[in-house]
Amino acid sequence: MSLMDDYFAALLADPEVKGAPQPAPAVKADDKPGRPLAERPAPTSDDKAALTKLLAQVRTAQAEEEAAKVAVEAKAEAPAPVAPPAPVDVVKAPPAPAQEVPAEPAAAIAAEAKAEPVRPEGSFQVLLFDVDGLELAVPLDSLGGIHQLTEVSPLFGKPDWFKGIMLHRNQKIRVVDTARWVMPDKIKHQENDQNYRYLVMLGDSPWGLACQSLVRTEKIDSASVRWRQGASKRPWLAGMVKERMCALLDVEALLGMLDKGLGGLDLEDNKGKA
Repeated sequence: MSLMDDYFAALLADPEVKGAPQPAPAVKADDKPGRPLAERPAPTSDDKAALTKLLAQVRTAQAEEEAAKVAVEAKAEAPAPVAPPAPVDVVKAPPAPAQEVPAEPAAAIAAEAKAEPVRPEGSFQVLLFDVDGLELAVPLDSLGGIHQLTEVSPLFGKPDWFKGIMLHRNQKIRVVDTARWVMPDKIKHQENDQNYRYLVMLGDSPWGLACQSLVRTEKIDSASVRWRQGASKRPWLAGMVKERMCALLDVEALLGMLDKGLGGLDLEDNKGKA
């Protein structure tokens, strides 16, 4: 097994993460470590052309998946024989259950994490992107868009993984320092500058994952994914794409953690409290 194999096996098995792979992040010649985002050079025309091309691929793939879903739904909604209405018996409604006391955020997420991720049948499209040497995959039906990273305004009193707010067409985007969220132990001694260039938006939410590079869109088969089994302290990890050795995100669970202010390992840190 390679070091990356060991890392993903550890993630899926839910032990303490002690040793993650240590590839050095790419540093551009004109980008000094530690420089604020506002001082970085503007994206080049090549960057914009590459992003435009990838966005076109994403839109095409999303349209294909939507057309396939519509065809399946139309077949499933074919009219069925209508049976005569059955007699209705009057049944007394049961008493309302006692109101439950809201659980703590970490405990609530841990309870939700007992369910396994939804496994699509056959193949499905994903967007692959790179975060500090770790390749992540987000299903296209959970992708809200892609933006170039511009100036980010930090907010006081937020976790280290919350880089701040980026304005895009009057929309306030919440920028996640993805490396610090997913693998804080790996980079806790590094400068808080990962040379991020893009934002991968999660569904219709205001959350965006910062990344260094966009790899491409790709169709993967559900059978090629090593899916998360049962309960997990990392519900954001749906599974591992075995052939590519990349992490497949469970966007719904990930958004649940972000909305509650939890980092990627917070459930592991709170396992004694959940």
